[in-house]
Amino acid sequence: MKIALVSNGFLPPAGGIELQLRGLALALQRAGHTVRVITAARGPALVDGIAVDRLPVVQGWFFRASLDPRTPRLLREVLLRERFDLLHCAMTLVAPLPLAGLAAAESLGLPAVATFHSVPTLESWFLPMFEPWVAWRGQRTLLTAVSPAVAQAIGRHLGVPDVRWLPNGVHVQAWQQPVEAPPLDPAEFHVVSFLRLVPRKRPLALVETLARVRDRLPAGVRLRATIAGEGFLRPLVERVVRFHGLSDCVRLTGWIAEPELRRVLATAHVFLMASVREAFGISLAEACSAGVPVVVRNAWGPPCFVQHGREGLLADSDAQLADHVVRLAREPALRLRIATNNRNHPLPFDWERVLALHLALYQEALARRSGKTATVHLVGRQQAMP
Repeated sequence: MKIALVSNGFLPPAGGIELQLRGLALALQRAGHTVRVITAARGPALVDGIAVDRLPVVQGWFFRASLDPRTPRLLREVLLRERFDLLHCAMTLVAPLPLAGLAAAESLGLPAVATFHSVPTLESWFLPMFEPWVAWRGQRTLLTAVSPAVAQAIGRHLGVPDVRWLPNGVHVQAWQQPVEAPPLDPAEFHVVSFLRLVPRKRPLALVETLARVRDRLPAGVRLRATIAGEGFLRPLVERVVRFHGLSDCVRLTGWIAEPELRRVLATAHVFLMASVREAFGISLAEACSAGVPVVVRNAWGPPCFVQHGREGLLADSDAQLADHVVRLAREPALRLRIATNNRNHPLPFDWERVLALHLALYQEALARRSGKTATVHLVGRQQAMP
């Protein structure tokens, strides 16, 4: 097949959706398909062997989304020129370009799949207004989301009962590989987090949690924390770290590449996430794959693969986040049991399996447009992941 992946953003810069699209494009190309990414983001026309069409449109500053009225016309020109077999749109909080792609697919009779990568907020208000152009309820476009909770919410907002779970892919085997790392200091308890330093990821709440943890660790144990990531909140995060007197134990590394992230996780006792609106949680899945217990809020995407006491601990409040981290510091047997489970029971999100789910869905989209009957049910781990 010749497949167009449409997204507001693409590499560079790096982010969860951008890296996910890169992984999908490379997996599709390895399977023999032709892939082009269509985006409004600036950058090169070739990224890691992936062809990229970058539309010359004006972008908004805050959301970096296309706000240019020429967007539908320019996108349609690319679709007509390249003669794709299928369109796959990555839907985010503010996604004019993917919406334009779905509208173009509807008008051209092009099979299309839409995947929602964000917890619905603004979508709940404006997405139903696009019914005349996108025909959500006509179900000619297959709707998917990266977690069951997001799929259910999108289905309610749009009045579509059959929004599928199409999970993100993770290089599970790579994260499982042992790496060389400095030996653990028995007097330190190492908490790790990977995130963008933006409001939605709640980095300030993360620092507040670390401050609570530091004050409650067992006697003779000191906190060590590594926060990897970048974003416009970094100066504020640094000030909050200093305010709490955490400068000697919290290190902000900025963006670091996957090999270095693996070395950081090799010395981690716990992976901590404070976000309450995580659609899936790629970094959580990576930490689990590396055999690290995770502590995260019990909301939206993470509970679809993090079971309390199995892959990690789920918290109903920020205070409970700190409670759970302290508990893992005080109960090494529990920490070891969760780490052993994560090493011995890898999550079912390896790219080989996730690619198969994508291809099955693509075949269903092609069948729907051709008028044939084809149904492929994508289910999650809690319902025996295929």
